[in-house]
Amino acid sequence: KQNQSMITEFILIGFSNLGELQILLFFIFLLVYLTTLMANVTIMTVIRLDRALHTPMYFFLFVLSCSETCYTLVIIPKMLANLLSTNPTISYAGCATQLYLFVGLACTNCFLIAVMGYDRYVAICSPLNYTLIISQTTCILLVLASSFCGFLISVVVNVLVFSVPFCASNRINHFFCDISPVIKLGCTNTNLKEMVIFFLSILVLLVPFVLIFISYVFIVSTILKISSAEGQRKAFATCASHLTVVIVHYGCASFIYLRPTSLYASDKDLLVAVTYTVITPLLNPLVYTLRNKEVKMALRKVLSRYSFPKTVNDTSVREFVFLGFSSLAGLQRLLFVIFLLVYLFTLGTNVIIISTIVLDRGLHTPMYFFLAVLSCSETCYTFVIVPKMLVDLLAQKKTISFLGCATQMFTFLFLGCSHSFLLAVMGYDRYVAICNPLRYTMIMGPGVCVGLVAVACACGFTVAQVITSLVFHLPFHTSNQLHHFFCDISPVLKLASHHTHFNQIVIFMLCSLVLVIPLSLILVSYIRIISAILQFPSTVGKYKAFSTCASHLIVVTVHYGCASFIYLRPKSSYSSSQDALISVSYTILTPLFNPMIYTLRNKEFKSAFRRLSFCVSHTHSQKEVLQMHSFNRSSVVTQFILVGFSSLGELQVLLFVIFLLLYLTILVANATIMTVIRLSRILHTPMYGFLFILSFSESCYTFVIIPQLLAHLLSATKTISFVACATQLFFFLGFACTNCFLIAVMGYDRYVAICHPLRYTLIMNKTLGLGLISLSGVTGFFIALVATNLICEMPFCGPNQVNHYFCDMAPVIKLACTDTHVKELALFSLSILVIMVPFILVLISYGFIVNTILKIPSAEGKRKAFATCASHLTVVFVHYGCASIIYLRPKSKSASDKDQLVAVTYTVVTPLLNPLVYSLRNQEVKTALKRVLGLPVANKVT
Repeated sequence: KQNQSMITEFILIGFSNLGELQILLFFIFLLVYLTTLMANVTIMTVIRLDRALHTPMYFFLFVLSCSETCYTLVIIPKMLANLLSTNPTISYAGCATQLYLFVGLACTNCFLIAVMGYDRYVAICSPLNYTLIISQTTCILLVLASSFCGFLISVVVNVLVFSVPFCASNRINHFFCDISPVIKLGCTNTNLKEMVIFFLSILVLLVPFVLIFISYVFIVSTILKISSAEGQRKAFATCASHLTVVIVHYGCASFIYLRPTSLYASDKDLLVAVTYTVITPLLNPLVYTLRNKEVKMALRKVLSRYSFPKTVNDTSVREFVFLGFSSLAGLQRLLFVIFLLVYLFTLGTNVIIISTIVLDRGLHTPMYFFLAVLSCSETCYTFVIVPKMLVDLLAQKKTISFLGCATQMFTFLFLGCSHSFLLAVMGYDRYVAICNPLRYTMIMGPGVCVGLVAVACACGFTVAQVITSLVFHLPFHTSNQLHHFFCDISPVLKLASHHTHFNQIVIFMLCSLVLVIPLSLILVSYIRIISAILQFPSTVGKYKAFSTCASHLIVVTVHYGCASFIYLRPKSSYSSSQDALISVSYTILTPLFNPMIYTLRNKEFKSAFRRLSFCVSHTHSQKEVLQMHSFNRSSVVTQFILVGFSSLGELQVLLFVIFLLLYLTILVANATIMTVIRLSRILHTPMYGFLFILSFSESCYTFVIIPQLLAHLLSATKTISFVACATQLFFFLGFACTNCFLIAVMGYDRYVAICHPLRYTLIMNKTLGLGLISLSGVTGFFIALVATNLICEMPFCGPNQVNHYFCDMAPVIKLACTDTHVKELALFSLSILVIMVPFILVLISYGFIVNTILKIPSAEGKRKAFATCASHLTVVFVHYGCASIIYLRPKSKSASDKDQLVAVTYTVVTPLLNPLVYSLRNQEVKTALKRVLGLPVANKVT
């Protein structure tokens, strides 16, 4: 019998116990979701545009990708909003709608995968009758039947679940409205309904799976009758992608739904649910593209069709030459230093803004969420232009490929346009905060904030795509000299070998749309804001209200002022010195200007930064620290004692001599490697460029740890201050993470060199090499910053003895005076990201490498190919092996003697091993070293 108190909304508590990790999960799931959307849209676009893929198999894949896109849209946006919300609720009707669409699309996918299995059966077992059996009408009917059955079952399930009365708890232990956690809240006996749902689950999962299994029995039987091994391999290859998707899809779904009784949605269930709601929709398009040659070929054709212009002559421009700073020959090195310092400062300030907003709960408001997105956008915006400009300032040949120029323009416009719309969104946020303060939290909810950012990015993407297409569909076959330092619209349009009046008019209209409309919306917002402020009775109130808008107004004026001067001109003109100066302002100075304005003029942000900088600066008094961490202890740790080798007594002097000799050898070996690579022209290749950076990074990495270790081996007091410990931890992690990514980059370099030798210099050009190195460094130090903040923001009130010889994560976090489980889980996740992801990429690269090498006919050719990889493989196994032993443990334990021995390996031995391996096993390095030293080099007899 139903109670009078009917439930009108549910609370989704799926990730509520993870605390601060919810922000990290938000960014991870957002990236996965955007990748999923992009991958599925790419699949659908390629199938739609390439006639070669207009077959039943790819028609079903098109429908599956469309269904997967809708499937993720039903769950993930709401989940993302809830991760940022303090009140993750969903209405009764919203829950019912979500469950209906989720079940309908999931069931449809099950039937579609079975239909694709039937398609493979007909294609392999009845190839001559394939087009007759799987006709266009049959394809459409099979898709319609799958959708009808899927949504019919969804209606039945929805009726069964929501006919149950809900009058007690409304807390769903899940991140979306799934069957088991919802039906568990019913106020009546649900055994019969659960039994019916269980039988429907069997129908949806086992029946299609059995049909797929029968299809593959016939397929395998037919393939085994094929006489040639090559024919068997090709036949199996057409099924491999489908089989992978079948196993993942049905495996995860069976684990959750093929249970006769609905159980509590445990952490294990949540993990599996994440797999089939977030990861599987991404896995499907990746599997079908990475393992499918036809799709990859079609994708290349589509990209080539829409990336390069059709010209009258065959001689089309394939690269452009930048002349932006060519008239300042003597000043280019000075400009390089100035722009490099500004760029590094810009990156640092934006990273500080993002980290402070993420880590400080006081800034988890819409205003600072938009500021974090803006800072992230600014960081990417500068990364598109400034690194290439810095390289060109030192290079004699300042060129960029046609495709590289188009990519740079598209990315620059996408981020620039998104930036314009984001500023308008921030203006609307200020309008709501001042004109409707009581309804602010209700209007600017997490869902609305995420939606506004998504709309801003979508508008920016669309405008950028249209403008880039209008520019690069023009023919270019005369001059290729760009009077600019990056690929901007006007200087590129000027080089077109065709009338550009129509293109200029359309681009001008789009620029007006991007600049004038958001600016008009901002002006309207501020008219209402000023009107509301003038009605305030007190002068102090007016001052405070104006101060919350001052930073935004300054940024708006600078951004729209510079952009309007360049782009709101109906005729594209020569990019003069004045234009170049304005371009420098909005590409280099404005991204630096924005974070400085928002930090220097914002008291809330400065207060948050002071709170978080405790672990770096330690400027707070003892009383403030105790209040900050809610502790009532008598002492706060201001320094640590490193007791790593203190138990060895007199042996410490011997260890000092050994480690000193090893350290000097490391420095000499790495300095030798770098000098030889720098002086020998034959080593000016991407492979040795990466080795140069790795050697430099290894030298810095050892410098962070070993000098301190040597000093402590001879010292009676082995102390290190809190600030020094945090600094050592940050730089150690930064260089270590950078090395992990660099080794993966070197694996990719070997893959391109062996699997695509003819295109090696084209693919691994200087721009890509510098981009990969920069990405490795930025990613490595960003992860180090996050990990250091996670550790240092915890309270330390005794003991202060670190059972290690340097400040590593596990022994330091063990001394914290609070529960560290959530922090350890976050650090463990970061360790998996840093170690396993690059290692898997290296393994994938070597999978392709081994496959290519085995196809080389001569044994000598195979030996030479393997020889180029042997040094890298040795370093890979030592580096990732040692790091995995220490860091891939979900619970931080005491730094035992065994751990310290492994730590000695990866902090002292590995940095020595790398240069030795690359010099002793590398004939080119040995030859170059002999030439640098002036020793005779034996000539090969040909």
